[in-house]
Amino acid sequence: MTKFKEAYKYGIVAASANIPKIDSLSGDQYSLMEISNGQYLLALSDGMGSGLAAYNESKATIELLEQFIESGFEKEVAIRMINSVLILKSAEETFSTMDMTIIDMHTGIAEFIKMGAATTFIKRKDYVEVVGANSLPVGILSKVDIETQKIQLKDGDMLIMVSDGILDVEEDKFNQESTFVNLIGEVDSNNPKHMADSLLEKSRNLICGEIDDDMTIIVGRIWEKPYKNL
Repeated sequence: MTKFKEAYKYGIVAASANIPKIDSLSGDQYSLMEISNGQYLLALSDGMGSGLAAYNESKATIELLEQFIESGFEKEVAIRMINSVLILKSAEETFSTMDMTIIDMHTGIAEFIKMGAATTFIKRKDYVEVVGANSLPVGILSKVDIETQKIQLKDGDMLIMVSDGILDVEEDKFNQESTFVNLIGEVDSNNPKHMADSLLEKSRNLICGEIDDDMTIIVGRIWEKPYKNL
């Protein structure tokens, strides 16, 4: 029996690199996975603080997101449900950032949803595009305002998502976004793992190894598949 598999115009390969603030659990958790309808999810959550408490918050956020998305819930509905769970689960103040990118592998269009998350960078052929937002993290307010942005990706583009520990450095040692854009330009590679590792090492070197927060980078590269008439 012949089996037919849906063909996508674009392919995605993704990788990550992480350094915890302390030699234990990282408060940054992430997910890289293909989901239904020819879409690919890249998600990064940064729990409040560091260590076990932050790990538990971000881990719960990512696990809930995966469960809701795999169950067929719309993205906005999933985020609102996660927000409600985080508010109800503890009387103490707990929250996590939510940085979500969903790439349509049919069209190459990426949809960005940021809840208190750091800037995302898109490395194009000749420049680096910056994607940011001002929404609050999940788990703070009973109602959340969800803003989405859609950007057309092209063959060879690299999507770079980071946790707050990469950009929010004490005394602005890092010079935040502009310095990171320069670091991206210094890495001549189309390999997501090499890009993530190199950027993390460069970031750590800039602050002389003085890690004030968990540091995580995830990189996804999109490529256009050659057309085949099957």
